[in-house]
Amino acid sequence: MADLKPCPNCEYDAPEDLYVTVRCPRCLMTGPQMNGGRNDDHCDYKDRERAIALWNDLPRRKRRNEI
Repeated sequence: MADLKPCPNCEYDAPEDLYVTVRCPRCLMTGPQMNGGRNDDHCDYKDRERAIALWNDLPRRKRRNEI
C-alpha cells in the first residue's frame, strides 16, 4: 500500500485512511469514495488501493520550499 500524500487543501501531513476513502481530519476534505457510491461501508464493492491512489493523484499546490 502506498503512503498517503498530505491534504491538497490544507497540506496537513496525516490524512486518515477510512478504507473506502481518505479524509483530512483538519479541514475535513474527503477524497473520492470507492464503495460504489453508497453510504454504507458494508457494500460489496470496496477498493481501498484505488481510493488511496485517487487521493494521491489530486492536484496539489507547490509548497513554499519547492518554488
